[in-house]
Amino acid sequence: MSSLLDGTSSIPEHEFMFHYCGNKLNAIRWSDQDGNIWKLHYFQPRWDPGTEGCASMLICACYGPYIQTYKVPLLYNLKTDAQEQKPKTPQNFEFYHQIKTVSL
Repeated sequence: MSSLLDGTSSIPEHEFMFHYCGNKLNAIRWSDQDGNIWKLHYFQPRWDPGTEGCASMLICACYGPYIQTYKVPLLYNLKTDAQEQKPKTPQNFEFYHQIKTVSL
C-alpha cells in the first residue's frame, strides 16, 4: 500500500478489499485489470444531518436505526467518482450485475 501512497505504483496490491462496520460486511472493493476500482455498499452509517459523519456519536454505529441498508447495493467507480457521489445502478449502468457478481 505504501507504493500507492507515495505514487510509485498505481496498481493496488490486492484485487479485493473487504470493509467491515463492526463484525458486519458493509462494502467490498474490487480493482479490475483496467485500473477501475469498484466499491459495492450493502449498507452505510446514517450521517448526522447536513454532514458526512457521525460526530454526534463519536463513532458511527453499525446496527438498527443508525444504518441505511440498500435493497440494491450502491456501486461506485472510485477511479471516476472518488467521493462516492454518483452511484451506478442497474438502470444507469449496463455492467452493474456483472460487477456485483464479481464482488460477491
